[in-house]
Formats: sequence, structure tokens, C-alpha cells
Amino acid sequence: EPDQIGTALRDLLVQKAREGVVVRLLVDALGSQRLGRRFLAPLADAGAQVAFFHDTRIGRRLRPVTNYRTHRKIVVCDGVIGFTGGVNITDEEDLRTRKDAYHDVHLRIEGSAVRWLQTTFLEDWAYTTGEQLGDKNRALPHWLPQPLPDAEAGDIPVQIITSGPDTMLEPIHRMHVAAINASCQRAWLTTPYFVPGEPALMALTSAALRGVDVRLLVPRRSDSLIVSAAARSYYVVYGPALAGPLAAQFETDLRSAAAVHAHRPQRFLMRLADATARLFSPLL
Repeated sequence: EPDQIGTALRDLLVQKAREGVVVRLLVDALGSQRLGRRFLAPLADAGAQVAFFHDTRIGRRLRPVTNYRTHRKIVVCDGVIGFTGGVNITDEEDLRTRKDAYHDVHLRIEGSAVRWLQTTFLEDWAYTTGEQLGDKNRALPHWLPQPLPDAEAGDIPVQIITSGPDTMLEPIHRMHVAAINASCQRAWLTTPYFVPGEPALMALTSAALRGVDVRLLVPRRSDSLIVSAAARSYYVVYGPALAGPLAAQFETDLRSAAAVHAHRPQRFLMRLADATARLFSPLL
């Protein structure tokens, strides 16, 4: 967003571009439509490259893939440090400026896994711009090992999994369901949009029935009314019955969350709206 945080990040990218760092910025054309030419002009003037994923200009809106957007949040620095997660660049997620800020989680990653983040960005960049990047422009540092390793011994194992409309295998969804099915002690989930398919719902209920500590943390206020309505239709019983710092962060968030109980009264029109929104669950 072209707000305080967005402007600060843009100015930092401008500074690095002027220092000679190769800066490439890929944003979703629909999700970042508030970024106007005037806001982005300093980046272009400094030599940075900016591209819009699936341009929504007139003449391109009728393409069959115009509803395919990118929700990836990836930062790769020199091919050795990567950031990924759910954080968006907006003041709406800044607790310093607003008490009701959205809370997303981001990770800093170092090691071989960064190569997979970088490869994902390069694939999206090539798809959007048609530019194939390689060692000639230092996008891929020559001193990194070839080919991409499957794993590397370290303190924490990391696996980068990507998903999108370019595959029908739904890798991320399959990974979530497999992890829940394999859980023995606890399955803690935090998500902004809880509209599970039957496999995920079956995995969660089966885990709870076999004694796994299953907990679900969702936002009190969502940015999508229809998704929130559909999600509420799945709230049946709140059971009080991620590891390390993530578990601690989860419990911190849980202390400020309101429990959803089965006996909580609900107006008929609200139940009707929730049930109607649930009909669209496969499309959400």
C-alpha cells in the first residue's frame, strides 16, 4: 500500500538501487492496484525494475486467467537470505499505529532453502515479463551449488512448497492434510480464512477424536465478509483440549482471542447468511 510502511520500503529500495543493487519488484496487479505511477516513479528513476502480475488494464481483463492472482510474499537478498510468510506491506499490520492491526507471521530463512524461494520468484518473474534470468546478470550467484539440493544438514529442516493454478495436485493443501493426519500430540492452526475442504475437515476431526490437541485460531475481524460468513458455518465446538517460538506466539495470540462456543445464541438471519455463504465454500 502507498502508506507509511509502503513508502518507507519503497524509499529503501530506491536507496539500494542507487547504490548499485539489482532491485526487482513483482506485485499483483489487482492486489496492489493502489500503487500508482507517481508512487512507483522513484523506483524506475533509480534503475529498479517493477512488474505487475496479470495486468488488469482494459483489453486484458477478459482473459480467462485474469482471476489468477499471486499471493506470494517473497524477499530474496543476494541469494542467501530469504523472507516468506503472510505479512503484507501495509499500515494495517503495524501495531505501532493501530491496536487492531492484522497479525501475520513471516520467517527469515538462510541456507539451501533460499534457492527454492529464489527459483519461485524467478519463475514468476519470467512468466510475467518474459525475461529469463541467469548468472550473466548475477540473479543466480555462481558460487551457489548446482543443482538445487533436496535438503541440507542444519539446525532446522526447511522445505519450500509452492502451489497455484498451474498444478492440479494442490501441494500445500496435501501437505497440511498429511501433517494433521500424522500428528500425535497437537495440531495447532492459525489462519485468516478457515473454509476447509472435506479432506482437511476430516483430518482435523479425526485428529481430535484420537486424542490430539487440536486448536484453531482465526481473526476476530477479517478483510472478507463472505469468507468470514462461510467460516462461521464451520464453528461447532471450541476445544481447549508449531513448536518452540511459534507455539509461544500462538498461545500469546490465543490469550487475546474470544472463544467460539456451540451454545452461543445466533440470530436466524445470521445463521441463514452463514449457511448461504457456505454454499460457495468450494469457490473460496
